[in-house]
Amino acid sequence: MSSGTDRAETGVPRALAAAALLLGAAVPALAAPLPPVPPFDVCGTVVALGWLPAHSEPAIKGMSGSAGVDRSWPERLAVVLDQACTDDPEALALSNMFQSGTAGSTGRDLAEGQALLVLPEVDIGAVTLGRGICVSGFKVSGDEGGTWTRFGALVQLPQACAPGCAP
Repeated sequence: MSSGTDRAETGVPRALAAAALLLGAAVPALAAPLPPVPPFDVCGTVVALGWLPAHSEPAIKGMSGSAGVDRSWPERLAVVLDQACTDDPEALALSNMFQSGTAGSTGRDLAEGQALLVLPEVDIGAVTLGRGICVSGFKVSGDEGGTWTRFGALVQLPQACAPGCAP
């Protein structure tokens, strides 16, 4: 039969082993890519614009994925759409979540029915506040090293979008 002292001494290494196991299980999760977001189409009225200049980030020593290599992003335009309508509401919700940290203050505090799109290599003059736009094939991907977006086409509409407009 063991004494209370023996249990306490063997309890410490078990706690350390458990902590190491939990930490080991968590580290690979940090290096995982974002869950897949299928391309989707979205239309809405432009209510906010923000310019994100081109920038580069150096590799982070010891990191896997894109964080372990030098990476860069082109100039990007952050656009908030109101009365957003989409062919895939789930993909839009994931996209909003993944991009909110990328777009700085432009993407903060989205209201229900809004969409945040970070559009690479789009001239700020191509989009006008108060007018509708439709973006087709919008896609978000990335990992612990950053988030990248791309899209098929952007069309500016002659006026604001009416509620329930179709993408």
